[in-house]
Amino acid sequence: LCLRSESIGALYRREWRKPEAAWQGLSRTLSLMNDPPLAIDSDTTQTDAAWAKALERLKTYGDKQVQESREHLERYWTNLNERPPN
Repeated sequence: LCLRSESIGALYRREWRKPEAAWQGLSRTLSLMNDPPLAIDSDTTQTDAAWAKALERLKTYGDKQVQESREHLERYWTNLNERPPN
Protein backbone atom coordinates (compact mmCIF):
# COMPACT_ATOMS: atom_id res chain seq x y z
CA LEU A 1 0.00 0.00 0.00
CA CYS A 2 1.41 3.35 -1.02
CA LEU A 3 -0.18 6.73 -0.28
CA ARG A 4 1.26 9.74 -2.04
CA SER A 5 0.91 13.04 -0.23
CA GLU A 6 0.14 14.90 -3.47
CA SER A 7 -2.96 12.71 -3.85
CA ILE A 8 -4.48 14.04 -0.66
CA GLY A 9 -6.51 17.14 -1.52
CA ALA A 10 -7.67 18.37 1.87
CA LEU A 11 -8.01 17.57 5.52
CA TYR A 12 -10.86 18.90 7.59
CA ARG A 13 -11.14 19.75 11.22
CA ARG A 14 -13.85 18.29 13.39
CA GLU A 15 -14.41 21.57 15.24
CA TRP A 16 -14.51 25.17 14.06
CA ARG A 17 -12.84 27.14 16.85
CA LYS A 18 -12.83 30.63 15.38
CA PRO A 19 -15.56 33.01 16.58
CA GLU A 20 -16.54 34.05 13.06
CA ALA A 21 -17.80 31.99 10.14
CA ALA A 22 -15.71 31.76 6.97
CA TRP A 23 -18.29 31.39 4.22
CA GLN A 24 -15.88 32.28 1.40
CA GLY A 25 -13.35 29.68 2.52
CA LEU A 26 -16.05 27.04 2.90
CA SER A 27 -17.36 27.87 -0.57
CA ARG A 28 -13.84 27.51 -2.06
CA THR A 29 -13.35 24.18 -0.31
CA LEU A 30 -16.68 22.85 -1.54
CA SER A 31 -15.84 23.92 -5.11
CA LEU A 32 -12.78 21.63 -5.00
CA MET A 33 -14.80 18.58 -3.98
CA ASN A 34 -16.06 16.02 -6.50
CA ASP A 35 -19.45 15.57 -4.86
CA PRO A 36 -19.90 18.25 -2.17
CA PRO A 37 -22.55 17.65 0.49
CA LEU A 38 -23.94 21.18 0.10
CA ALA A 39 -23.70 24.24 -2.11
CA ILE A 40 -23.16 27.86 -1.17
CA ASP A 41 -24.27 30.61 -3.50
CA SER A 42 -25.39 34.22 -3.30
CA ASP A 43 -28.83 33.10 -2.08
CA THR A 44 -27.43 31.18 0.90
CA THR A 45 -28.50 32.70 4.21
CA GLN A 46 -25.30 33.32 6.14
CA THR A 47 -26.47 33.14 9.74
CA ASP A 48 -24.85 31.39 12.70
CA ALA A 49 -27.50 28.67 12.49
CA ALA A 50 -26.85 28.14 8.78
CA TRP A 51 -23.09 27.96 9.48
CA ALA A 52 -23.61 25.33 12.17
CA LYS A 53 -25.82 23.29 9.85
CA ALA A 54 -23.29 23.55 6.99
CA LEU A 55 -20.46 22.36 9.24
CA GLU A 56 -22.58 19.50 10.55
CA ARG A 57 -23.32 18.37 6.99
CA LEU A 58 -19.62 18.63 6.15
CA LYS A 59 -18.69 16.53 9.20
CA THR A 60 -21.28 13.88 8.34
CA TYR A 61 -20.04 13.79 4.75
CA GLY A 62 -16.42 13.55 5.91
CA ASP A 63 -17.23 10.74 8.34
CA LYS A 64 -18.97 8.82 5.55
CA GLN A 65 -16.01 9.28 3.19
CA VAL A 66 -13.56 8.13 5.88
CA GLN A 67 -15.67 5.04 6.59
CA GLU A 68 -15.93 4.16 2.90
CA SER A 69 -12.18 4.61 2.43
CA ARG A 70 -11.47 2.49 5.48
CA GLU A 71 -13.70 -0.32 4.25
CA HIS A 72 -12.10 -0.19 0.80
CA LEU A 73 -8.56 -0.27 2.20
CA GLU A 74 -9.41 -3.04 4.68
CA ARG A 75 -10.80 -5.21 1.85
CA TYR A 76 -7.69 -4.56 -0.22
CA TRP A 77 -5.36 -5.26 2.71
CA THR A 78 -7.23 -8.45 3.61
CA ASN A 79 -7.11 -9.69 0.01
CA LEU A 80 -3.36 -9.04 -0.17
CA ASN A 81 -2.71 -10.89 3.06
CA GLU A 82 -4.83 -13.89 2.07
CA ARG A 83 -2.92 -14.52 -1.16
CA PRO A 84 -0.45 -17.38 -1.11
CA PRO A 85 3.20 -16.26 -1.30
CA ASN A 86 4.82 -16.37 -4.74
